[in-house]
Amino acid sequence: MGSVYLRKVASLGLASAIALTATACSPDSADSQTTGSLTTVSYAYLGAGAGLVPEVIMANNPSICEPYGVKPKMQVISQATAPGALAAGQIQALRLGGGSFLIASSKEPASTTIVGGMGPLPLSLFVAKDVKSIADLKDKTVGAPAKGSTSDVAIRELLSQNGLTVGTDVAITYAGSSSALFGQAASGAIQGFLYSPPVPEVAGANGVYQLMSTRGNATLDNLNRTVIAVQRKFLNDNPDAVKGLLACVNAAAKQIIADPAKAAEVLAKAASIKLETANGQIEAQIAAGSYNMSAFTADNATSVIRALEKFEVAKFDSYDPSTVVNTALLPAS
Repeated sequence: MGSVYLRKVASLGLASAIALTATACSPDSADSQTTGSLTTVSYAYLGAGAGLVPEVIMANNPSICEPYGVKPKMQVISQATAPGALAAGQIQALRLGGGSFLIASSKEPASTTIVGGMGPLPLSLFVAKDVKSIADLKDKTVGAPAKGSTSDVAIRELLSQNGLTVGTDVAITYAGSSSALFGQAASGAIQGFLYSPPVPEVAGANGVYQLMSTRGNATLDNLNRTVIAVQRKFLNDNPDAVKGLLACVNAAAKQIIADPAKAAEVLAKAASIKLETANGQIEAQIAAGSYNMSAFTADNATSVIRALEKFEVAKFDSYDPSTVVNTALLPAS
């Protein structure tokens, strides 16, 4: 089923690929398998975006992981269902925003483990043409993919740093995915959102433009990271496979840094955007260190949790993030 699914992901749009995931993520689909000396790992990601090009490369060419002893079974999954699918064992590994993962993990802390981090993402604030400053967003609406997502927490923090509070001064709406934000911005349903530059044509053609970058803001840089998480049972049973998966993601990320032009071609095709836009997005990701793999520590998790609680996005009570973090499996470099 894996090869058929990957061919479909390559030939269909993101929305269709997400729909296919519902079938691919049946309870039996993530059973651990070994083919020869390779361990199959069901690895999910949120779709073709600049920050997820390592996963797109792996989906296009699973053999890249053979030197590391794993055969990735790549799946596109929706942000809303991703954490639950991981906890239930319907998938074995996942790349997701730190906030979204921690919210889900706090409900079932024994089910999943963070084994690595990527980023930060080079998020910039894009606004409607009549917005000339962050202050102009007062009494307007901003957008994010989902509650607790990386850009949700980050835009709340950015607004807070500039004296605005979501829910009081600024409304927020959730689009379901990052790509859906473009249409909302183009239609005028939202007047601001965070995304990696440059903004795709559908929004730019309607006057949406980049107001500012969040790069260099230490608080936001910590919030703008994604995590690689695995199902705890799979980790316990297959620690070497998890190490191999991390090494493969790292190798794919290094390919992007070594040949950004080729990576842009991959992104342009997968995301159905212009090559010029893809080139700009890849360059921004590399400059920000988005493709650098590093430990996502308990301290990193605590910072995200504090932000989520500060903005009343979620409550964590006695949840201890140190129990869901493993920093010992990362590749040496």
